[in-house]
Amino acid sequence: MSVLIKKITFITLLSCTLISCTQTNFDQLKNIQNVVGTVSGVNSPGSQSTGNQNSNNDVVSSGISTLLMYSKDDTLEEELAIGKIFAAQILGASKLHADLKLQNYVNKVGRHVASQSERSNLPWTFGVINTSSINAFSAPGGYVLITKGLFDLLQTEDELASVLGHEIAHVCRKHYYNVVKKQKLIEFGTKVGASASGIGQSDQMINMLQGIVGKAMARGLDKSSEYEADRDGMVLAARAGYDASALTNVLEILETKGKSDSTMALLFATHPAPVDRITELVSVITPELDLDAVPSAAKDRILVFKK
Repeated sequence: MSVLIKKITFITLLSCTLISCTQTNFDQLKNIQNVVGTVSGVNSPGSQSTGNQNSNNDVVSSGISTLLMYSKDDTLEEELAIGKIFAAQILGASKLHADLKLQNYVNKVGRHVASQSERSNLPWTFGVINTSSINAFSAPGGYVLITKGLFDLLQTEDELASVLGHEIAHVCRKHYYNVVKKQKLIEFGTKVGASASGIGQSDQMINMLQGIVGKAMARGLDKSSEYEADRDGMVLAARAGYDASALTNVLEILETKGKSDSTMALLFATHPAPVDRITELVSVITPELDLDAVPSAAKDRILVFKK
């Protein structure tokens, strides 16, 4: 994308006000948070299932039966269902931040970046979770969550877009979906379809699914997947009109903060070292991307949330 096209992009982007254009999707995320611990198989970490099914937990439970079906084929329905379990586990540990203006802002930036991807039609939903830990998460089907701790470290909207772009890339590449899908087929096999007919067996299968998701989140992805998400995320942010060098800026901030910082523990446990990620990114920067290494017209909009 040329610098001229970047400017045209932001004439459009900046003309939009921060309205609740993604309220329906974000409400779904809030509903998932509200029912964590009430749906069998999607309890918050360390809690016990109550089996208390009620009218408010349809958001999470609606896709559970899908996961109990045996299928080698990828389906959007299954991907969305797995994403709900991912989101429920994350929100079981840390709740959504109460600032709705902040949530709307992050959703707006995230949806703009996601619109540049090959999976722009997903029901993309972004959220800020209220924890000082420094991290960001993606879940199959289009859920992306960033911690308030990481948000507070970011200095420009360009940097926010680059972080969200990285997570969007994980979803587009189906990184976590492929991990869970593979493990599900290994552990369940052809028994899944038959087991779903019994309530007790069905609950057991759901608990197994929760375990698969939990392990995938704790282990993180392999280095190649993280490097791939860095590359793709950088390109997506640049397509959206943001500074192509912003992700390297974020990685430099993380490297400076260091592994010894307790708020960085999970990030370092599940990702390659920031310095290694920078090296990989620099090696794939093209002349076109280098031209896009220009601060965007929207870079300072994030400062409203820094007061």
